[in-house]
Amino acid sequence: MTDTAVVSSRPRRALNALLAPRPKLALKIVISATLVAWLVYSTDRHALADAVLDVDLSTAVLAVAVLFVLIGVQAWRWTFVARALGVSLPLVPAWLISQIGAFFNQVLPSSIGGDAMRVWRLRGRGVGTGLALSSVVLDRVVALVGTILIVAFGLPWLLSWMDTDALRAGIVAVVGVGAAGVTALLLADRVRLVRRLAGVRALARVLQVPALARRVLLKPRTALPTLALSVLIQLGVALSVWLLARATGVDLAWAETAFLVPVVMLFSMVPITIAGWGVREGAMVVALGTVGIGREEALAVSVLYGFAIAIAALPGGLIWIATGRSSTMPSGPHSPRAPNRFRPIVSRDRCVEAGDPSENIPSATREVDHW
Repeated sequence: MTDTAVVSSRPRRALNALLAPRPKLALKIVISATLVAWLVYSTDRHALADAVLDVDLSTAVLAVAVLFVLIGVQAWRWTFVARALGVSLPLVPAWLISQIGAFFNQVLPSSIGGDAMRVWRLRGRGVGTGLALSSVVLDRVVALVGTILIVAFGLPWLLSWMDTDALRAGIVAVVGVGAAGVTALLLADRVRLVRRLAGVRALARVLQVPALARRVLLKPRTALPTLALSVLIQLGVALSVWLLARATGVDLAWAETAFLVPVVMLFSMVPITIAGWGVREGAMVVALGTVGIGREEALAVSVLYGFAIAIAALPGGLIWIATGRSSTMPSGPHSPRAPNRFRPIVSRDRCVEAGDPSENIPSATREVDHW
């Protein structure tokens, strides 16, 4: 059965607002273009071109296939996050929506274009806008936590490979800032000053996110599979980079790739460029340089990785056309359209049953079905 839910103009206007040209977006484009141009012009451009063009196609295609599969793994992780929020999201619709989101991450200048499409499509399945947005945001948070876990585990090896104190301090700082940010998110509504702001309607909605984050990250039934899948995704990304390195003739050990690539991805999550372009290339050059990989070879691998992501995301455009360029999305055979109003999932009773100290959430922030 296919959903025929009609999206109201409000979510559509919200999506348009997310994708509208803004000074911050223009600045990100300038930063990405400047960083990439600087990296290209500061290397041997002939050697860089040779490395990019003289690539083993069969190995490169395998790297693209790995990235394509990872979109499905990410969709699987998203289903666990959605379930923790009380949203029924079967795997097939999640994969279709995630593939569309991956496509729009590549074709839209906004770095959040893909996430906006995921929210819009999930809204088309009858899910409230707030719940849809929360599921996408928390899926991103889980991805960040998984990356931090890999980098933290690999710190002894990473620090031994770094030849300067600045690099060592940079890695430790990024891990520390990321961990502190996640901790702050989990505990934000426990701060007395913040809790006093719950009476403000707009802030009350935002203050529900920490309680929802605890349901995802602190409950073993959700935390274990989502974090395991996040680690698997990062290892899959490392595998694709390792394959691209082999495709260009770069001798890169798997152990080095498995720990260095998550560091690169962690730096590329800093929201100052478009889809990580520029920051990712610079981080890749520095990271692979610590294990003896030349500047041109490392930059070539990073550029090829960017192209591989774009190719892996292309089927999302076909899915978008095939399913109709609206917010509606086919449901699974056992997934009826979600009702317009969900039962409270951050209610006092549910929190007490789960043993979550967030049972003291003010009444203005208990229900998410008003979003």
